[in-house]
Amino acid sequence: MMYRNGKTISKIKKIITIQSNKNDCGIAALQTIIRWHGGEIDHEDIRIASGTQTFGTTLLGLYQAAMEFGFSAEGVELDKDFLFKQTDPCILHVVNPQNLLHYIVYFGMDKETKKLLIFDPTKGLEFLCESELDRIWKRKVALLLKPNDAFAKSKPRNDAKIQWLLIQIRKDQTLIISTIVLGAAISLLGLSTAIYSQKLVDDYLPKKDVFSVILGIGLLGLILGIRAILSYLRQIFIFTQSKKLNIRVISSFFYELLKLPKRFFDSRSTGDMIARLNDSQRIQQAITFIFGNAVIDILTITASLFLLCYYNWQIGLLAFTFVTLILIIFYKNRQRLQNNQREVMANYGITEANYIDTIQGIATIKQNAAIQLFHNVSKFTYERYQEKLFILNKVGSKLYFIVDVVTVSLTLTVLAMVSSLVLNGLISIGEVMAIISTIGMLVPATNRLSQMLIQVQEARTAFNRIYDLTRREHLIPIETTSDKSLHEFLSLTFKNVSFRFNGQKKLIHNLSFSINKGDTICIKGPSGAGKSTVFQLILRYYKPNGGEIYLNNISYESLNEDMINKYISIVPQEIKIFNGSVLFNITLQQNISHSELNKFNEKYEINRFAKVFPFGYETVLGENGINLSGGQKQLLGFLRALYKNPSLLLLDEATSAMDLHMEKMIFDLLSDIHESIAVIWVNHKEDLPVLFKRNILIIDHQD
Repeated sequence: MMYRNGKTISKIKKIITIQSNKNDCGIAALQTIIRWHGGEIDHEDIRIASGTQTFGTTLLGLYQAAMEFGFSAEGVELDKDFLFKQTDPCILHVVNPQNLLHYIVYFGMDKETKKLLIFDPTKGLEFLCESELDRIWKRKVALLLKPNDAFAKSKPRNDAKIQWLLIQIRKDQTLIISTIVLGAAISLLGLSTAIYSQKLVDDYLPKKDVFSVILGIGLLGLILGIRAILSYLRQIFIFTQSKKLNIRVISSFFYELLKLPKRFFDSRSTGDMIARLNDSQRIQQAITFIFGNAVIDILTITASLFLLCYYNWQIGLLAFTFVTLILIIFYKNRQRLQNNQREVMANYGITEANYIDTIQGIATIKQNAAIQLFHNVSKFTYERYQEKLFILNKVGSKLYFIVDVVTVSLTLTVLAMVSSLVLNGLISIGEVMAIISTIGMLVPATNRLSQMLIQVQEARTAFNRIYDLTRREHLIPIETTSDKSLHEFLSLTFKNVSFRFNGQKKLIHNLSFSINKGDTICIKGPSGAGKSTVFQLILRYYKPNGGEIYLNNISYESLNEDMINKYISIVPQEIKIFNGSVLFNITLQQNISHSELNKFNEKYEINRFAKVFPFGYETVLGENGINLSGGQKQLLGFLRALYKNPSLLLLDEATSAMDLHMEKMIFDLLSDIHESIAVIWVNHKEDLPVLFKRNILIIDHQD
């Protein structure tokens, strides 16, 4: 069945992208169309360009991303007749069975059946009749896409992934080489039983050579004993290498994850990130299998085929044909396996994210009598995960069944052939026993190798998920500067700064202000006007879409993140409490010297705040400690921000939960130190402290 540009359905299947997370349908749809036209854009690049968050993305976000990647894009309302005339695939905005907004790709209509070829990122390719499309495509909204001169055609690049993995493996090359050498020795020694069986039946027993029989048994026992010792050593090497690799991979990925910009975490659920890191176990298991059993199995298969050819070339050729057939079967099903494995991993991440979200919100759930609702949601997500796992297991079982049929056919065919050869006097009984014994090693080795192919495919999917999660290219390009004026903070300037989150309307429009050392500014405005977003721009969590930000008259584009963090501290609306003492939560250091603590106290007189906590600064917080009130958390946030000795202090509703006494203590402290620092305070209060009445910046909603 032919579709546009001569692409068959089988070719379309090679370019489709099953969504890797429950909110990634827009990403998967756009990536599929990019691949249709011969391009290749990374999943995470599309996520950033489209502004995909934990709730998904908007049609505006997909439109902006498509324009950025070289498409002429148009969001339209159209009827079915106009849709059927489209010469390129397009994205349809539909409603899924759970009554949630969803994106699918329309490829075309089959002229014979009049059915529509649709790609659903949650399912894959499917055919729908017009009535089925009408049921989900209610608003008749579509995103039409045509590549323009800016569109770049390219092929997927896996060089960086392969290079990274090889670097990790090379660090254990001594252990790996030792494992392979031991595996080769074990495989060769394993053939000794077949060879001895042939000699025993054809030579020793007919001649009644008792000495040779006893000597052969002794040598065979010695060989098998050596084989057992080598197997034990090989297992120790494998476990050692696995432990080192697993620690190294997880440590590397998690370190890279922590260095990613904050906007990355804003677009990811905690459960999805944890699930992807847990996927590393699949990589470790696959590598263990490859350098463990797989090496032995490959060598066993190779040696067995040579031995069969030695005894009878026809049987050797037959066995080679069957082994090749099994490998072809798995190769043909690799894409299907990969899609199913990706769906299983994505749904596992969804399930884990749901559990984390539910447990974290248990107080709200109980207070609003919503236990049954959240139970039903959790049950639904877990059932969907199990359904995807069931489908994957069915595919695997089907492949294993086919392999079993092929190997049974091989065994029966070989038995028939050797029986015929014996009856015709072409081979001896001893050779028959050797051939059957060799087949007995070849078949299990082939079965294990076929299972290894599934594990490798699974590990590849897991590796891609983790690698895409932590790609360093997603960081903002930065250049350092050695300008001497950066040795101290003098001023921060916004000059005609505009900003919008990708896929959203403009939030900040042509904002200009400047704050110098010793100044204070109070930012006011309605909720959602972008006040907290200004702080995110100052902290460089996001880049402005227009205008410039200057630190000491030096563009932010020239400053790295560490240099900005050196001068700026923030007291956010939500204060993160880590497991540990109050002192640890303030300093975020395991061991702090008395001299550092005394210096901190001398500058800010922090001992006056110790009585706020039940056991002073030694009070244990977190899961195993006490719970702080909102005001206590904000006080801790203040002390944490001051410990950095900032030159610019950002306060985001930082006293909203404090009582009047604690708030007065904070503003007394700010009055004492404000001449040596700059302070920007976001708040909604009408009655402002004298310190912040001089400079008030009003931010209102902007179109």
